[in-house]
Amino acid sequence: LIFVIIYYLCLIIIFYKFQDSKKFVLTNKKYLSIILIFCLIVFLILNFIPQNLKIYFIDVGQGDSTLIITPLNKKILIDGGGSENYDVGENILLPYLLDRGIKHLDYIMVSHFDTDHVGGLLTIMEELKVDKVIICNQGKESQNYETFKNTIEQKKIKVIVVKKRK
Repeated sequence: LIFVIIYYLCLIIIFYKFQDSKKFVLTNKKYLSIILIFCLIVFLILNFIPQNLKIYFIDVGQGDSTLIITPLNKKILIDGGGSENYDVGENILLPYLLDRGIKHLDYIMVSHFDTDHVGGLLTIMEELKVDKVIICNQGKESQNYETFKNTIEQKKIKVIVVKKRK
């Protein structure tokens, strides 16, 4: 990125140098100073942008699943995909996480309890250490919620319930 910016900056300066000398003329020292100052500014800006935020969109077939690894190395799994006749957690999510050396999740977030969002998470909660689960009240009447609740209680995972502000 820095080299691309420097390249275009040099092109702009060269373009202006060959224009009519009455419009825009700089000495070679001024060209060099402008390029160096610009490079320094770009370098300083890039140092303040977090470079280790990683977001992975996992292909789980039906539904969605997203893994976020924060700059502080917090691991967050959002939804887990799922299917009635195929264990997405065992066949896709668990191998995907283990392949990346992830044996512990700080958070699991569940958008709702339809099978195509929560199905794969049940296996993950059984096989990996999970600190907290973030859920909403939507879908608490479903069979998926009951299975999910039993797994949470069995594994003693802390639950955070998000609610709409009034």
